[in-house]
Amino acid sequence: MRDTEFYTKLLGITSPWDVSLVELDTEKEEVQIWIRYGSGQACCPECGKAYPIYDHRKPRRWRHLDTCQMKTWLVCSIPRVSCPEHGVITMATPWAKPQSRTTRMFDRLAIDMLKAFKKQTKLARLLRISFDQMHHIMHQLVTFDILMQKIN
Repeated sequence: MRDTEFYTKLLGITSPWDVSLVELDTEKEEVQIWIRYGSGQACCPECGKAYPIYDHRKPRRWRHLDTCQMKTWLVCSIPRVSCPEHGVITMATPWAKPQSRTTRMFDRLAIDMLKAFKKQTKLARLLRISFDQMHHIMHQLVTFDILMQKIN
């Protein structure tokens, strides 16, 4: 099995997304997993209607769960669509929330660990992220909990 196939399966990436490249940097102790969108059409995140790809944003990175103690990053040039109603808009990704710099899986781990440790500074050090990133993840959790309490 090739490394791209391995990470496609491991990450649960499904068509039209796929892993196109895996880069290993042993000096930095990092793995970069490049993900591409393989279709000429995408749905507007606002209305859900399909349109041709307008262009792609410059590559951006999301921190993911470590691979064999190496920091792992997902990298992608996210497609944008030109919706007549909503304008040129960036697609949503299945691995991260909009505006997030970490993947949903990383957030879940950080939240579970935060509930156990209750120390943002120590947990940020353990996860090898900044205090600001840890605080942002915690803020998302608190905002979500408040929203769920209002719904229920």
